Amino acid sequence: MKAPRKIPKLQAIIPPEARAIVRHILADVQPLDMYDIYEHVHNKFVEVPGPPEHSPYWARQNQPQPQHPDHPIRSIRFLKHFVLKNMAERNEVRKIMIRRRPLTNDEVGELERKIAKIERPNQRKLQQGVPPSGYVPLEVRASKWVLADWKGPDGEGFETDASQC
Repeated sequence: MKAPRKIPKLQAIIPPEARAIVRHILADVQPLDMYDIYEHVHNKFVEVPGPPEHSPYWARQNQPQPQHPDHPIRSIRFLKHFVLKNMAERNEVRKIMIRRRPLTNDEVGELERKIAKIERPNQRKLQQGVPPSGYVPLEVRASKWVLADWKGPDGEGFETDASQC
């Protein structure tokens, strides 16, 4: 018996212009995180017409409206959960995880909490005469999106985490 054919579910609701815009943005600058992609999209492609609205007025009365309802990429949620996810399934883009120094006070605080959490067991082990085994992080992990055929600055790919796409 043949395996059932996998049909992309999101094909009908994602305008092709959205994938083309993301592809164009990532061709210029890579790697970018999702928020940077969204910012570039709405800075460079301000007047892009979206698909026509077909739902009747009564169907959209009490629902929250997206930030840019007339744009093919109308919200960050739509970009993340539909456009980028669909492009990752089609192997057009991939999500990479990079390590970098903390940039904001929130990231510094998060890193300090992680270090404190690791240092407590290390201190107990030292008191018991056992060598510490906990790795102390010096950087934060961040996810970025790149085109599928992108290589890093040194010619190698970065650590890929496809489970979080």
